[in-house]
Amino acid sequence: MSQQRHILHVHFHLSGAEPGLFERLLGLAEGITPRVQALPPDSAELDVTGALAYLGRDAHGPAQMLRLRALGLYGVQTTVGSAGNRMLAAMAAASSPPGQITEVGHDQAAVAAFLRPRPIGALYGVGPATAGTLAPAAVTPAALASARDGHRPRHTARFGRPLRELPH
Repeated sequence: MSQQRHILHVHFHLSGAEPGLFERLLGLAEGITPRVQALPPDSAELDVTGALAYLGRDAHGPAQMLRLRALGLYGVQTTVGSAGNRMLAAMAAASSPPGQITEVGHDQAAVAAFLRPRPIGALYGVGPATAGTLAPAAVTPAALASARDGHRPRHTARFGRPLRELPH
């Protein structure tokens, strides 16, 4: 049985930070999981899938651990988005107030509920031109996430497989 993937997108609020602080914060992240991707100047993605069994926690545990360590050791506020893929985790972090953790569940209903209030342009890779084409047709991220394969809105057909699979 395979584990569901758990990604944390962490945004460190580094206003006027001292040199080398970002690297030290990445070190804190690597203390939770070795699967850390730095996103300079102030973010990182952590794949905590394997670490969850080791830590004996759900995805909220490592997110809270990192948030508290960054605040306690360096006085740095963090915002964390947690989801089953990188795009949703980044969107969750971007929609969170500073110092908060936003989790998007793995089931289709949770993903659709998270995406429902967001415009189509909020999806990674959907620029202004594509959003302008899809918005009049009322294509939303939630509609894409909740549609079954083969039943996606016809307006997305010309954009091919990447757009269709973004919310997954």
